[in-house]
Amino acid sequence: MAATAATAAGSGELSLQDLRDYLLRLEETIIFALIERAHFARNDRIYRRGEGSVWEASSTHSALGQQYSFLEYFLRETERIQALLGRYNAEDENPFFPALTPSSFLPPRSSANFLKPNRINYNAKVLDQYLNEIVPSICAAGDDGHYGSSADADIICLQAISKRVHYGKQVAEVKFREQREAYTQLIRARDTDGLMRLLTNQAVEDRLLRRVRLKAATYGQEISDVPRPAPPNSTATDAASAAATAFKIDPDLPERIYRELLIPLTKDIEVEYLLQRLDEQCTVAYLGPPGTHCLRAAQACFSQGEDLLACDSIDNITKVYSHANVLVECQALLADMNLSDKCVPVASTAEGAQRAAEDPHAAALVSELALEMHPDLRVLRHDMQGAGAENRTRFLIISRHLQLYVFRPSAAEQLYSLTSHSCSAAVHIGCA
Repeated sequence: MAATAATAAGSGELSLQDLRDYLLRLEETIIFALIERAHFARNDRIYRRGEGSVWEASSTHSALGQQYSFLEYFLRETERIQALLGRYNAEDENPFFPALTPSSFLPPRSSANFLKPNRINYNAKVLDQYLNEIVPSICAAGDDGHYGSSADADIICLQAISKRVHYGKQVAEVKFREQREAYTQLIRARDTDGLMRLLTNQAVEDRLLRRVRLKAATYGQEISDVPRPAPPNSTATDAASAAATAFKIDPDLPERIYRELLIPLTKDIEVEYLLQRLDEQCTVAYLGPPGTHCLRAAQACFSQGEDLLACDSIDNITKVYSHANVLVECQALLADMNLSDKCVPVASTAEGAQRAAEDPHAAALVSELALEMHPDLRVLRHDMQGAGAENRTRFLIISRHLQLYVFRPSAAEQLYSLTSHSCSAAVHIGCA
């Protein structure tokens, strides 16, 4: 069924029934993934950074643990491999770490895209709701030590849920093509409530919820050929009833997850996609060179349709390049390393990375994105800004045509994540 949906999408002939058939099968993927995750305890340590995390006892990965939780690192590295093998060449796939996703070494698909080019990505919200609402509801509290298995099950759940909610873009495109005039009028009026009403088919949603609960009750039953002992003072009828209602996961939970989380997120994505559906492609200028945090902000905010206009040891370092603000933020550790008098301010961390790449006796304080764009740089020390450092950057979007852009919640969340974590937590010292 997945192949059928993909083929139809590539040929431009995708129908609403094609999508419903595929999403129906995806229900089973999600239910089985939830059942598998429920097999393990909550294991909160895999979701923490720093103190109390899985990394805490590892001196090798202590700096890494300040930047990523065990799950985040596992997910990031999984996405790196999948990206190289072409997973994110498909327009129905959306990474959780889009700014850190490498290009595939496989050629792009020859089929035409079905969707309007976009960069809508709600995975920050998917991850937040999964960790704070889904995991606590399906997993027993406690720590069973199965960290790798739990994180692996989490990734399967997250990627299946992400695919499900982001299929809202395909659903919105099909519905737009079927009722182009009605949707165009609402889009031009920026009528989000009207779009939500036109998109909603309550009868279909009600059937979906009943079906999800029935599947969860069917697939989640505890099957055994050994009769369970009857509780004390119970009748034979009570014992039979109890045995018949033993589940690996409460059937009400998948239904509630769909009703309260997945369906609302899908519809929010549908509305956001439609609000961009009539936008024309434009060129977005960002403060360069490539590798700056400004580039990451532009990537987070704008769609794929826009054109977005980079030492052997610390003892041998003669210059340390970076933006002046970064040098100030890291001054304590630079002093401890006897590098304070070797600092050279430049226009950006990306320029610092470029200069360090060209000079074997120079180093740079750079972001993780700059490291991605300069693979010849070797990291000498992570987390240069120190624990607890707070440094945030505000980005302004300036345009003569403000009607082209709708302030999108997903973009705001990505920017918040970028400014609250990446700018302060991904400062490294590296050299060629």
